[in-house]
Amino acid sequence: MPLKKLKLSFSYFSLLPLLAFVAILGLDRWTKDWALSWPEGHIINIAPYVDFLLVKNRGIAFGLLADTDINFLIISLISLVLLYLVFRFFLPSFPLWPFVLIASGALGNIIDRWMYGFVVDFIKVHQFYVFNVADAAITIGSAILIFQLLFKKTFHESPQG
Repeated sequence: MPLKKLKLSFSYFSLLPLLAFVAILGLDRWTKDWALSWPEGHIINIAPYVDFLLVKNRGIAFGLLADTDINFLIISLISLVLLYLVFRFFLPSFPLWPFVLIASGALGNIIDRWMYGFVVDFIKVHQFYVFNVADAAITIGSAILIFQLLFKKTFHESPQG
């Protein structure tokens, strides 16, 4: 019996999420490496109310819990796995783009914790906390997810007739 040829359905659009993930992670890594070349505490004024300032964040969001012995690397890894499981099994449809943004940002910060023991933050907007590209991706992905959950009809809803 001859082997049947597999017909794979491929679209370049299916590569977009992967390319976006790699691009966000790459931009995050590149900008953090660049920021690490500055002296700590050195301020670079980019625009009115926007500065670059290297901060080594040993805590979680906004530097909270920085003075504890909590292992944020392990917590971050577990959180990323739980995030995938929640997205995959508990939401009515898989929110691909929010997941790409949140996961690429989370992985960028996990890499920092693994390599340096802290997260490299460097973008300061006015009097707000200092953040990085990964944090921005997580925030944007979370906002899109919240919008989708509140306002978008899911694939499992039946059409009204």
